[in-house]
Amino acid sequence: MQVYVEHRGIKRKARGFTCKEIKEAGITCQQFCALKLPWDSRRKTAYKENIEYLKKLEKPAEKKPKVTKK
Repeated sequence: MQVYVEHRGIKRKARGFTCKEIKEAGITCQQFCALKLPWDSRRKTAYKENIEYLKKLEKPAEKKPKVTKK
């Protein structure tokens, strides 16, 4: 996993993704939890690199309700 932040022009690894990055990538909270990715509550910024990385991740298939036969 690669999450990056820029501080004073220097790129470094971040602790996790922000809410803005998750929302802009189109991932729901349930999908984010299923992917078991770290979330950083302290950061408020959204970086294009992180959003693109989230979009590339394979979204887990949603569970389909079981059909019972009578």
